[in-house]
Amino acid sequence: MGKRKKNTYGITVLCLLALLRTAIFGIGGWAVLGAAPKANINQVLVNGLASLAYSIDVSQFRLSQDEFNDVYADMSYSSPQLFYVVREWKMSYSSDGIVRTVYPKYTDSGDKAIITAKKAALELAVDVAMSQMPINGTDAEKVLAAHDYIVANTSYDLPTLNVMDLEDGKYSAYDALVGRSAVCEGYSLAFGLLMDRLGIEWKMILSEGMGHSWNLAKVDGNWFHLDLTWDDPVISLTSQDPDYWGSVSHEYLLLSDSELVSRSHGEELHYGWDSGGIVCDTSIPQRFWSGVNGRMAYKDGYWYYLKRANSGSAQIVRASYHAAHEMVVASFTSSSPRLAQCGQLLIYNTNNEVYAIKHDGSEKTLLGTVAGMASNERVYDLAVIDGNAVARTRASSDLTKAAKTVAFPIPGAEEALKALVYIVSNKIVTGVEAGTTVEQFLSGFENSARIIANHGPGSLVATGTVVQAASDTGAECVVVIYGDCHESYLGTGDGLVDQADFIAMAAFAISKGGSGPLYEAAKPACCVFGAIWEAGCACIWHAVM
Repeated sequence: MGKRKKNTYGITVLCLLALLRTAIFGIGGWAVLGAAPKANINQVLVNGLASLAYSIDVSQFRLSQDEFNDVYADMSYSSPQLFYVVREWKMSYSSDGIVRTVYPKYTDSGDKAIITAKKAALELAVDVAMSQMPINGTDAEKVLAAHDYIVANTSYDLPTLNVMDLEDGKYSAYDALVGRSAVCEGYSLAFGLLMDRLGIEWKMILSEGMGHSWNLAKVDGNWFHLDLTWDDPVISLTSQDPDYWGSVSHEYLLLSDSELVSRSHGEELHYGWDSGGIVCDTSIPQRFWSGVNGRMAYKDGYWYYLKRANSGSAQIVRASYHAAHEMVVASFTSSSPRLAQCGQLLIYNTNNEVYAIKHDGSEKTLLGTVAGMASNERVYDLAVIDGNAVARTRASSDLTKAAKTVAFPIPGAEEALKALVYIVSNKIVTGVEAGTTVEQFLSGFENSARIIANHGPGSLVATGTVVQAASDTGAECVVVIYGDCHESYLGTGDGLVDQADFIAMAAFAISKGGSGPLYEAAKPACCVFGAIWEAGCACIWHAVM
């Protein structure tokens, strides 16, 4: 097993890399960056893993065990969409040592319904992240936005250091973007996933000596280092709640080789990496983000971030990437200010209150006040989670654990359903405009059959609806499921509507014959999972029965 140590503001943190190997039919491992001996094998592996294949024939490439290990590991570290593939595999090979067949291992026991549902959840999470990216910005702006989004919305997962299990630990882009908790590998792969969407070339760097990973990104033709994990300040190894939500450092953003090795927290430095021959020898003369300690949010060509006026007050300022002039959007009193973004609103906190304000500084709204706070207690953490501004308080006498957590609904976060378009055979059926009820939706189809799922005390709605539409090729349908039903596909609810419900709904639809998602159901700009429909969460699935 590999570990790395890091000091953030004088505090030591560990980061684990998955180094587990298996010796059944062969050896599985991981490798540093490098060109695959047979480049075409990457696509064969990706295609097989995407279809959850039990075995993949690779005999045509005539690779030795060591060659195949390098190719497989390199492919997995450059394919963040394959989050459900455990980096542990078996092989069969011929008498001359040539690998014939690889037998992958998947999470969730290879359950296609659950894994496909999780794919949909990840796609929704990526869509939410992309809504806050500068699509038409510079390369540096795209990297900055992805860096800050991931760091602000992901907590470093200390328990993984104790689990040290490739399947149960939090190493993937899914863990970072959907579960909002990961170790360095998850941060790095989540960044790669957003870079793929933004059209920026990237690499994941591994240091076996450090037991750590970080990224390279190609900006305006030059390669730079960035370490999202080391830019996410934590409190201590023994903290019950180690991560300050909304706290973002920019110390390790877009550095040259020499800059990277000259920067340390405590005793730890970056060392022992293999970049596959890539040299980072360019410095950025004017770092727009230098000195900003907190989330930098992007909206319509401008960046919004916090500046401290003095120890007890703060400002939200606005500036463009190309201009040094800063305009003050809001001024307020806070000992530990944090900034978040939700659609058309900026979210920030005072010592005991949470506010929303438009990006131009208008329509300031008090979302809520944290009641019952002790005299030495104040809001230290702020995040946007499932359409709520979630504040955590800490007592100055013990910052290692949160005293209380309070969620305040954000106006407009629970948008009505957006227009849906379904492809049924060769014709397009347009359904569900904003505000459409279930009954109105059903009335648009001639034949329908309703199924009711179980739900327990305290749950919201757990109803499944199968809507059938006539077609020339057979019975096709749209499956509509909504509500609180997260356990065992559509089992007992827990009174909450969250990511687990979305996954359960999608998995249920797939288990009934669903072919995959055409889900454009309400995706609020800051709500990661599913849609708000009447009292619950909606999952819209296209299925062939």
